[in-house]
Amino acid sequence: MNSIKTLSRKVVFIIVAALLSCLVFTACGHKLSGKYKGEDGSVIEFTSDENCKMYSSSSSGFVEGTYHWADDDKCYYLEFSNYWTGGIRVKATVDGNKLTVQYSGMEQVLTKE
Repeated sequence: MNSIKTLSRKVVFIIVAALLSCLVFTACGHKLSGKYKGEDGSVIEFTSDENCKMYSSSSSGFVEGTYHWADDDKCYYLEFSNYWTGGIRVKATVDGNKLTVQYSGMEQVLTKE
């Protein structure tokens, strides 16, 4: 009887640990980090706290923004409220080390540095 209780506790512990691991890995799976650079010298830099910065490697100016994962659309949305022309929201997807950003009917591919 005691061995059954011990076995039951171990099984419950393993199930709980597995569920917590899944939750942690799922939540972290949609965080971006690092720098992505385009052929034109444009850079988008991500931090783990869902902030981002966009700038050109040939300029000292930059624009700060935020990003979030949209589960329904299976993509990221980057929002820059202090963009030179006002607020802007762009759609982004990641495939390996490539970040594809779509805005104003155009598409730009940036590569992770």
